[in-house]
Amino acid sequence: MTTQVDTKFYKDKKSINFYLSLWFLAVVILATLGLFFYNNSIDNNIVEMDAEIANLEKSIDDVQSDPLVMIYGIYSKHKSFLDEKSKQSQIPLFVSHLRKNFIKYSIDATWFSYSEWELTIELSNQTTDNGYAYEKVVKFLREYPQDEKSLFDIDDVESFEWYDKIGYSANFVLR
Repeated sequence: MTTQVDTKFYKDKKSINFYLSLWFLAVVILATLGLFFYNNSIDNNIVEMDAEIANLEKSIDDVQSDPLVMIYGIYSKHKSFLDEKSKQSQIPLFVSHLRKNFIKYSIDATWFSYSEWELTIELSNQTTDNGYAYEKVVKFLREYPQDEKSLFDIDDVESFEWYDKIGYSANFVLR
């Protein structure tokens, strides 16, 4: 007994697989070509951007080599330090400021020393018709540090001398 196998089924199946494989190969080749051209386009854009960046960097270097720009860069870098030193170097302003406040509070300055942005001033108040000396001292020591326009903080006053004329030493520290 011999059985016959229908070979037509295998041939049809073989040809479908063959055509599917060819179709898949064509899709892969097309996708590869598409990715290749897309990659070339991106590479060209990168080269153009690199050239543009190089031109911009050269322009920046040219601008930065200008002496005025260099000076401004140094100033910008050290602006806070320079502003602080500028504020601290305004000694005539400080003297004028203190003189106005001493007149306001009826204070006489007899001696001062200056070191490390701190003033030590020998002050005195005299009892007059405008009030007692101790009231003037208390008013000055209370009001001046709280004034928004004051340029200095006052350290604690450690001692006073006399009665009708009070002498004391105060340390003024630049704010």
